Amino acid sequence: MNTEGIMASCECDVNGSLTLMMQYAMTQSTPWLADLVNYIEEKDALLFWHCGNGPIDLASKKPKIERVFGGLAETSSLKSGIATVCRLNSIRGEYTIHAGVGKVIDSDLYLKGSNLTIKMNGGNMGFIESLLFNGVPHHNGIVYGDILLELKEFANLMDMPIVIC
Repeated sequence: MNTEGIMASCECDVNGSLTLMMQYAMTQSTPWLADLVNYIEEKDALLFWHCGNGPIDLASKKPKIERVFGGLAETSSLKSGIATVCRLNSIRGEYTIHAGVGKVIDSDLYLKGSNLTIKMNGGNMGFIESLLFNGVPHHNGIVYGDILLELKEFANLMDMPIVIC
């Protein structure tokens, strides 16, 4: 659905869907909502993953359909390039944007499902620490390209704080 411009997130994550809508409006390209699941030390990179919902147009090669958690899902590694990882987040009714840019690198499939490995420009551990410090949930929207200027402009127009790391 996201590939066709209809933003959908998983696990009833309304703010995740709003994040995808914001990214799509800024880029007219397919965003993806994923979990930050691990720091891959040997790659000095972060692993974003979800259980097979990676848009097919973002896959580095043809995805495999296989059994994951008792059902069928798409297993793929997403393509390399520059990407913005961000989250429109609400805490106690106050919205904020958390964002960073990094380089998506070619990598092995670490888990069945959709995998993306990224080196954050501002540092991987700094990005993780900022997520934790700012109360950002595990779902982040990922879109290819650097949209930090657009996010800053949006935050300014909405009188909303933005954290860039």
